[in-house]
Amino acid sequence: MLKFYPSMSRIEKLFECIESNNNKILKNLLVDELLVELKEVNNYILNKIYKLVTSLQWENRIAAARIVKHLNIKIELPGFIYYDILDENTEGQSKQGRIYYQSDGTEYTTLDVDIKKQKDEIRKELGYNDRVDKVEFIEAKDLSYRKKESVKRRKKILEHKFNSVEEFVKRLENNIVSDQWYIRHGSLLALGALIKNHKQRNSNSEHKINTNELTNKQNNANEPTNKQNSINKLTNKQTSEKSIKETKNRFIHENKRINIYCNNTPTTLNNLLLLNILDILENDRFSDFIGETVTFPAREAAAYLLSIIFEYLCKNKTIKILYKILHSNEDWESKCSILMSFYNIKEYLTNIENNTIIPNNEHSAINNSACNEYQETLKEIINYSSELLLSTSDDVKYYSCKLLLSLYDYTDKILLYNNILLSFKDNDEYSNSKSLLLKLLSICIHDNNNECEYGKDGKDKDGESNDRAKSSDTDKSNNTDKSNNTINNNTTINIQSSIDTIPFLLNLFRSPIKDIRKNIILIFINIIENTDKIPNEFIFNILLLTIENIIIEEYDDILSLNYSLYKNIINKYNRSDNRDIVDDMTDSMKDGRDNGNDNRKDNREDNKDITNNTNDTLTNNHTNSNIKMIEYESNINIIEIINNTYISLKENNNYLDIIDISIRLLIYLITLPLSYPLKKEYFYDNSDPNEYFFTESGIKMLGNGIILERRIRLIKIFKYYNRRIKIIENNSISFNMLS
Repeated sequence: MLKFYPSMSRIEKLFECIESNNNKILKNLLVDELLVELKEVNNYILNKIYKLVTSLQWENRIAAARIVKHLNIKIELPGFIYYDILDENTEGQSKQGRIYYQSDGTEYTTLDVDIKKQKDEIRKELGYNDRVDKVEFIEAKDLSYRKKESVKRRKKILEHKFNSVEEFVKRLENNIVSDQWYIRHGSLLALGALIKNHKQRNSNSEHKINTNELTNKQNNANEPTNKQNSINKLTNKQTSEKSIKETKNRFIHENKRINIYCNNTPTTLNNLLLLNILDILENDRFSDFIGETVTFPAREAAAYLLSIIFEYLCKNKTIKILYKILHSNEDWESKCSILMSFYNIKEYLTNIENNTIIPNNEHSAINNSACNEYQETLKEIINYSSELLLSTSDDVKYYSCKLLLSLYDYTDKILLYNNILLSFKDNDEYSNSKSLLLKLLSICIHDNNNECEYGKDGKDKDGESNDRAKSSDTDKSNNTDKSNNTINNNTTINIQSSIDTIPFLLNLFRSPIKDIRKNIILIFINIIENTDKIPNEFIFNILLLTIENIIIEEYDDILSLNYSLYKNIINKYNRSDNRDIVDDMTDSMKDGRDNGNDNRKDNREDNKDITNNTNDTLTNNHTNSNIKMIEYESNINIIEIINNTYISLKENNNYLDIIDISIRLLIYLITLPLSYPLKKEYFYDNSDPNEYFFTESGIKMLGNGIILERRIRLIKIFKYYNRRIKIIENNSISFNMLS
């Protein structure tokens, strides 16, 4: 019999609102309110929670996991059974080879096909003509009756009436291997929340109440009582000692969570739980999309549950089983699942010194042997993850990058670096893995530069000891075993020798994905700062794309990185007296005004009116597709001028005039007309070195209002540097804006 308490009607309404509401924020608020009201658990509440667990709505299943975590259910973890997957005669974890898809497929049967069509199909299959005698077919009324019975049976399963907490937990365990993906997902989330709550309770010293906290609550409880006594004195009402005590107890009861267990006898979980988790990780095939990102609901929940129970497992053996599945299974779904699992237990993978992987043993020789064996396994896992960067599956590369980023200190740097470069041969612009690959590449280059700068012995180029190198070595030693149980793969990457293989990364400068554009600039900042000899052609292309980004980049954080890259190029490859223009350009483009030194301020005031008038005109007319930003007459093609300057730089093998060529490029870009169709030479083409002036994505943005404003500011900057402008004017190019 259901037991109702005073707030049951409110709890019932909250459950109904959670089920029916589609607003994520409101649903979370309703769950918060429900957790405040939920003081005890009965069969009715368990049934409501189970309905949320098996709901088709994603947010309902998340809400169910939150509610389950709030419940005080006693559980006991069993001695988990390990399937002997390491036997050479076995392939994979599941001998029966069952694959879990979206559902069991019953919803795709022909029950909904019209009866007349069924009759026609049967006649056609049997070769009967229209004169065939009438035989017994399924009638519409029979079909509707069958469907009703099917719905009833399904409803009985979904609305199962639980008589105990033990039955509720067992049902969650059985649902891990359900045919329906959403039931698998919800049950795995609920079990994860249940076991996590069990771990938190055990870490709180057997649920002892903090006496100081309780005393404070009791003292606070006196405040409303004292206020009530004052009111009673004013109203001449007497309050008995008993009523004061009841008020105090009620206040304490309502303002603390009652730690009452739902079940007196702990529920022991199934010892096949680990096998079922591994079964889902290996054989689940359902994938879904959240926005543009692929997700694996059941497998992600299984990997999360595995990370929760991992501390109760035989860690060394479990890791070997996971690696066996990763290495032997060719399905990309299985590989993603295991890589997710390794990522979730990353803090355990490298904690050899704390004996979290290898249990203590009386015989040190046996313990050392186990540690050495585990180190070899970990090395194989990391190296194989590096090889997976070359996978044809973008999702496998994505999760490999996530794992390698978390275990970077233990990777083989040369193998990792080479595989990253090879993986960029894929020309997919919308690849999710490219952003992480660039981040990993940036870390490789940055870390390698630090090692080259300070040396392996902790000394800088002058031979002096360096505290930064010492602290770096200290941090790295903390991640390895103090008893020589180290995995030392720290090798120096020869960036200089591979500089010729990097130019294909230039195509990512104008990637449609923001993170890719950001990470690619960070990579080239590191390369420019720490590489001595870079081909002129490579520098020229970086310079061109950086200038283009300065004009058309829409995000301020990436724009500031472009300024940094441009400054690095000028500061490294140009005379010091030509660097003022870079600072002026940066200030003007960032702030939208001229921020220079005081000695230039007066000269700029003279041109203020001209610039403002021009800016207003452009703002009012930039929507016209036929408008030209700047009217100019050219006796000599500016493309020829830039190209000839570039060729002379290449022949002389020097960078002394790189500021000149950058100014010419900038003037070329800011004077591009907005008329269409566009000429081919405006586009960047990596295959032809003579066509490197503008990318397709860049030219499409030239008519944008913000871009027009940036182009005007650049013209203002160049007008103040008459010496540089005369280089262009001497070549018979006149600009009305600069006259």
